Amino acid sequence: MVFSAGGENFGKIEKPLVIEPYDGKQFAVSGMALGELHQMAHDESMDAVLIEDKVPLIALGVQIIPSGQYTFKPTDPAGLYLEAYEPGLTGENPPKLMMALKITDRKSGEQKIASGTMEIGAAYIHKGNPTVPIILKLPLKDLPAGSYHLDVACGDSTGKQMNRQGRFRSRGYSACCRVG
Repeated sequence: MVFSAGGENFGKIEKPLVIEPYDGKQFAVSGMALGELHQMAHDESMDAVLIEDKVPLIALGVQIIPSGQYTFKPTDPAGLYLEAYEPGLTGENPPKLMMALKITDRKSGEQKIASGTMEIGAAYIHKGNPTVPIILKLPLKDLPAGSYHLDVACGDSTGKQMNRQGRFRSRGYSACCRVG
């Protein structure tokens, strides 16, 4: 991506775009988006968003606005969004979906947060639909300033699993503002 504020000065960011093959017949997990979470108002119309030819990243009435810069303050409503694709959800005996989140300090390698395995609840799953949108709030209030590696493992009860990774920075808490 190339960007400019006008004139002859410009900046450039390069990142490879990897699109994994998907045939719709096997378990898969999308890429992960990090950004700011917004509670959807009950009167907001999805029709208006869809007419604009946009596909919002929404789950459980919460929308994530992806961020171009993954730096967050402890008070930011930051989160992650991804989609699990489980064709077995359209069958008679659908498998259970699970996920685990782990946050590690990029410099020291020290694990800061680990959720353990959590079941993806029925509220996320729409009967007969193999696509499951998942949105989670990042636990930033517990992280000091620093750079972090985020690892999300998604799987199903039949043993299929995929991991997604990301990186973000926390501006951290300060002694004057930390609660607890």
